[in-house]
Amino acid sequence: MQITSLQKNHIQEIILLSNQVFGENFLTKSYLLQYINSTNHVGYVLVTNKNLIGYLLAETLNFKQFTDSILIEKEWFKEHFKDYNNINLIQQIAINKQYQKQGFANQLIKETTNHLSITCCLAWKKGKVVALKNTLLKNDFNYLRTIDNYWSKDSLVKKYNCVFCGQPPCNCSAEVYIKKNASI
Repeated sequence: MQITSLQKNHIQEIILLSNQVFGENFLTKSYLLQYINSTNHVGYVLVTNKNLIGYLLAETLNFKQFTDSILIEKEWFKEHFKDYNNINLIQQIAINKQYQKQGFANQLIKETTNHLSITCCLAWKKGKVVALKNTLLKNDFNYLRTIDNYWSKDSLVKKYNCVFCGQPPCNCSAEVYIKKNASI
């Protein structure tokens, strides 16, 4: 197993994995191209036996970029993150189903968060199931709040199908988690 930076040759496999984990058309090639040779976009892939089994996408954003990227409840985010000049926002983490619950998401998160003062992650929630909840808590993230129907308008505009809800609108909620790195 090896963690490497996202490269162009990973894009098709990432899209296929995203379609399985998040739903059809949630991730696009043009979006992923931002992660190639970028200073504020960080993409890591997890490869074993020449097969991509997982990925993590994050962005290091200044305060304005961070709040602009938030889909709803912008004022709450502005108030809560106002003391930070740069915020790392984990956009997506996906692990192939046959490799889940083996610590691979933990490895990707550690690779991303060790050198940043604050990281935010919006974990997908459907009913009582919260993707990544245990992984985030194991990696010293703290739960802040739940935002209902977080992806609803976004799914209608971008026309992606949620793996849980099907065709738009997505009615999933987001749980907001943060990790403050005291050593920085």
